[in-house]
Amino acid sequence: MTRTLSLAVAVVLLVVLSVGAAAQQIYNYTLSAKALGIKEQNVGTSYQSALWNDGGNLSLSAVSKIGQPFLPNGQTGTIWLDDLGGGVQNLLRCGSQGISGGGPDGDEKLIFSFSKVPIVATSPTLLLNTYKPKDDDTEIVVTLADGSIVNVPVSSVEAAAKQVAGAKESYTIAFKDLKELAGKGPLSSFYVREWTGHILVNGITGVEQVPEPATMIGFGLGAFGLAYLRRRRQRKAS
Repeated sequence: MTRTLSLAVAVVLLVVLSVGAAAQQIYNYTLSAKALGIKEQNVGTSYQSALWNDGGNLSLSAVSKIGQPFLPNGQTGTIWLDDLGGGVQNLLRCGSQGISGGGPDGDEKLIFSFSKVPIVATSPTLLLNTYKPKDDDTEIVVTLADGSIVNVPVSSVEAAAKQVAGAKESYTIAFKDLKELAGKGPLSSFYVREWTGHILVNGITGVEQVPEPATMIGFGLGAFGLAYLRRRRQRKAS
């Protein structure tokens, strides 16, 4: 192999490596209306933001009136965004503005769907506002990429909750601290449900996409090829 050809191959392999590295980028999502540059408002039955810069991977949806008469699974809800985070209202865009439990609208849930690329199940950290662990009954239900469901009960959410310094009702919930998700494969969606109180999801940080198989193969081939070229040069120099 000529030196010019070797360099060309090295460049190609470096490009492959960079693509593989980009596929593992960490994403942070905010649901604060102020951070999103919008006024506090109801944004409809689904929501995506170009500011997230994730290629449209994350979309939000909502369910209201869970457990109401004739609506055991609830009905499509609308998404409320204010400066404290994201919540749920009913189809009439009425009711409380957080994710609430009980009351005239029954229980509610805010759904986070990663429709293009699944994410590492233990990577996200949620920031909850107006959350009171002893009063709120908050659960997280995860759908893995293989279609299986993992329920994280109220007790596990409370055990993982860490108060944000200087903020009385702000807590982080790191998925890596949820024992039900230990060793689980990638997830395609999850929802946050409230049974009794009233909470808002301010955002998600540390979200790691799962590279596609072709990308992983390319990454491995790129690393092997660069190592081979390095060893070849070392043999010629010795």
